[in-house]
Amino acid sequence: NELNLIKGKRGGAITREKIVASAAEKLFIVADETKLTQRLGTNHPIPL
Repeated sequence: NELNLIKGKRGGAITREKIVASAAEKLFIVADETKLTQRLGTNHPIPL
């Protein structure tokens, strides 16, 4: 399981968040179970 995710609707700090996450020893993601999907982009379009 790769645990891919999309955070937020506009993605304003995605680059900074990825840098912090990759440098972190542990990463905790807290999300409501209604946000889970089998595939990214099924509930909302993915911004490019």
